[in-house]
Amino acid sequence: METHSENPNINLQEALDLCLKHAHDTDDETIDLHAAIGRVLAENVVAVRDMPPFNKAAVDGYACRKSDMPGPLRPVATIAAGDDADVRLSPGECVKIMTGASVPDGADWVVMVEHTRQNDDGLIDITGTGRKSNIALKAEDYASGDVLIRKGQILKSQHIALMAAEGYASPKVYSKPRVQIVTTGDELVEPHEFPGNGQIRNSNAIQLQAQLNQIGIMADYPGIVPDDKAALRQVIKRCDAYDISFFTGGISMGDYDYVPGLIKEAGYKMIFQKIAVKPGKPTVLAKKGKHLIMGLPGNPVSGFIQFLLLGKPLIYKMMNADYLPEEHFLPLGEDLPSKKSDRDSWIPVQINKNKVYPVPYNGSGDLAALRYAHGFICIPAAVTLLKTKDYVHVRPV
Repeated sequence: METHSENPNINLQEALDLCLKHAHDTDDETIDLHAAIGRVLAENVVAVRDMPPFNKAAVDGYACRKSDMPGPLRPVATIAAGDDADVRLSPGECVKIMTGASVPDGADWVVMVEHTRQNDDGLIDITGTGRKSNIALKAEDYASGDVLIRKGQILKSQHIALMAAEGYASPKVYSKPRVQIVTTGDELVEPHEFPGNGQIRNSNAIQLQAQLNQIGIMADYPGIVPDDKAALRQVIKRCDAYDISFFTGGISMGDYDYVPGLIKEAGYKMIFQKIAVKPGKPTVLAKKGKHLIMGLPGNPVSGFIQFLLLGKPLIYKMMNADYLPEEHFLPLGEDLPSKKSDRDSWIPVQINKNKVYPVPYNGSGDLAALRYAHGFICIPAAVTLLKTKDYVHVRPV
């Protein structure tokens, strides 16, 4: 691995730490379990009973005493799942039993039906014992009073299933933050409009809405704001009604990049204004009271990446969750040279047969490159070459 000079600017981890430090928690609310997917739990889920609540048959077959095998055994009852059968086995007896049914007292083994046969006398012969009892013991999964899911968990389908099993039909979760998207630029028109000379369609707002929707956030969007100080002042005033406002465009160093100056004018304290990440150097975080503004670069790939790296963890932190992004640790399928830079570089990649390959990519304006991307990798500022078979962390999109 070949290296060059270190980056002197604020790095991604420092920017992320500042985002999380300045996030405030939202309130909690009680919702229907059917609507809980993707929400953040605001209470511990505690088991209200043992699971299984009784010794349970794990297969269809015959419950018996192991010491009585191979039989023949006399069947004395049939127990189906859900039956409240009051049966106690005596020596030489067995019970026909279904998967999920309560194992009768006196039985310590359930023989799979495939390992049994009924003889001419109507008795059951055991043709194979198997290596395990096929009994799920009472409380072997968890016991009453155990904490099953901890406060702060981002709820996935497996958590929903467990909560349903324990009767948490109306869980307490953290409220979603109020979010606004502001897109600036005289060169922009909406996707349904035809661009004139020098204009482009507004992909940034739609892109950001989609990324927010993926984590269950529905953001307000007032439409494209022109590069006009009076119009921007009005929009910035409205930011005080939101937990966080995402601005796309207007935050760099151009003659019409008014946003940083105007948010300072409106009483927002600048937390950071540039980060040592490529693409995405002109990324802004500002705060007034509990209200945050995050300015994302106008170049579409830059904005996409910076929401993934900073915006998404920030949103989850506001819902009291410590977001841990999924990563794949895989080898490169080919050499990957990197131009000398003073910033860490994030580039789109594909995964093919568990190897990582760079996507053809022309820089932060190349939105089309993302259609092929399975994720991004970071090339540290000091690295000028990653070699085939070097392992990299892939952040999925």
